Amino acid sequence: KLNAGAYFLKPDQISKHLAFVSEGFMRSFHLFDDKEITRNFYPKNSLFYEDLSFITQQPTTFYFEALQETTLLLISHSELSMLYDKHHEIERLGRKAVEYYHVKYIEHQASLNYASAEANYQNLLCEIPQINQLVSQKIIASYLGISPEHLSRVKKSLLK
Repeated sequence: KLNAGAYFLKPDQISKHLAFVSEGFMRSFHLFDDKEITRNFYPKNSLFYEDLSFITQQPTTFYFEALQETTLLLISHSELSMLYDKHHEIERLGRKAVEYYHVKYIEHQASLNYASAEANYQNLLCEIPQINQLVSQKIIASYLGISPEHLSRVKKSLLK
């Protein structure tokens, strides 16, 4: 169980667990020029891990923060590997989950490059309708790759 503001993982730590959010809300972010850049959100019923660190068992450069009180169910890297070795159906399920989240991440990155801020904000609202109640405008803006001021303009334009 994590309190709001607590970190599940910080830079220079190794991601040793695959996590399932059974209650709460998480985000991952990194620092760039002392600014927090939100990489992803993990609402209730999401799986997450820091992929590069988890796979290579090398230190991460990301933070994973609970944005509200959060309960996680964890499976260690070694336990997951044993399950994969014993049960190929679970290995296939794991591969499908990785593929699903990888495609979502690629789509988000492409959207940041090619879609309007309005379209990206609307997509976020479709994925996480309560996002404005869960996190600050600054965090939402960092996820969308825009300034908080630009996000305010986007919200106003969508109300018209």
